[in-house]
Amino acid sequence: MWGRAHTPPAVGPTPRIDLWRSFAPMTLPDPPLPPELRADVADVVRFGVDAVRRALAGFEPAEPVYALSVSVGQIDLFQGSVFLGLESTRETAMRGPDGPARFYAVWGIEEYGAPDRGVAFPADGSVVLQAAERLDKGLLDAGVPDPSLWVQCRVARDLAQVDWPWPRTDDFVVYAFNGQWGNGFTNALRFSASPAALAILKEKGLLDPEAVDGLFAQLTELTDDEIANFAAIFECDIRRGEEFWESGPLEVPLAEALRWGREAADQVRLTVGDDSYSAGREPIPGLPVWDDARSIQPRPMR
Repeated sequence: MWGRAHTPPAVGPTPRIDLWRSFAPMTLPDPPLPPELRADVADVVRFGVDAVRRALAGFEPAEPVYALSVSVGQIDLFQGSVFLGLESTRETAMRGPDGPARFYAVWGIEEYGAPDRGVAFPADGSVVLQAAERLDKGLLDAGVPDPSLWVQCRVARDLAQVDWPWPRTDDFVVYAFNGQWGNGFTNALRFSASPAALAILKEKGLLDPEAVDGLFAQLTELTDDEIANFAAIFECDIRRGEEFWESGPLEVPLAEALRWGREAADQVRLTVGDDSYSAGREPIPGLPVWDDARSIQPRPMR
């Protein structure tokens, strides 16, 4: 039903974007769920938190821990292992080269941290396993692309509130990791970390492996092909020139598209019908500035 109007090529240079701010909206936020599935979320997350706490019982590190990584498993919605990053490991990484190598050395604690500790899996036929099966399907139906990561991010968030009996750094974080880097990783990290920890990590340069030149947010009005109308709803993505970089919200009203675009990038190119505008904090050379007081309605295509 929905189509896209022609999006003209970008005009002028675009600045660097801080990937730490960029947000993949369908990965982590709460989709609308019926009460019975919300109850399943609570049960599955509670089991995950308890399982990790049991796995770490008796752990007595001789030095502070800066991170606890919850490995996102491939079996239903439950984690496979947990890993701990010891401060001596991070100190070694911080003495190494700056940039991506340091970033991966700090956060790749599956390779560099303390030995992993296995986490118990629920028994076959158990109530929590049945809840997980329902929740997995319900999250997929609600548009969550990675239900396991979605659940484990909530496990990590609750684990970050635990008063662990071992020493921790001021920027200690718990995060879910599914083996993929990029924005998905930093989104998961900031989902479960405290604002204080994030501020320290950002100051240390540990939230973004590298800034990327030329990225901007593109907000494109969709068309209703059945009645040849501009639809006054938008799809959003991050681009580098005309190259697609990362997906954003789909089929959202103008105000929501603008909110997302302005959080995701300094430059925002808004395409309304056949016309494009600069709508971000940083102007796009050659494009008129969008007037936020202007509203749009579905209308015939010219």
